[in-house]
Amino acid sequence: EFISVSGGGSESDEICQITSNIMGIPVRRAQTYETSSLGAAITAFTGLGIYKSFEEAAKNMVHVSKEFKPDMKEHELYHKLYSRIYRRIYPNNKKLYDDLKQILRASKAEEHK
Repeated sequence: EFISVSGGGSESDEICQITSNIMGIPVRRAQTYETSSLGAAITAFTGLGIYKSFEEAAKNMVHVSKEFKPDMKEHELYHKLYSRIYRRIYPNNKKLYDDLKQILRASKAEEHK
């Protein structure tokens, strides 16, 4: 079990490591950050019959550049923060989060006028 990451955020070693620590499983970063084109190529090659399945195409075309293994002490800390703190804070602050979301959306709407 692992998480595959790609795109802009995956360029950061720190973000990949934090994600691995939070989830408690390895994170694998693709060799290329532009995986939309790679996904289109996988679909095309599978459709053309070059590969028999998406799994076969991905196995041959997707290459991992780096794997981040979780620090289980950090994972336990994140788990405690989530289960003992965040889960209690969120219900009490849901209205606050909703108001914050509305204010930010309104602000973005004003920017695009």
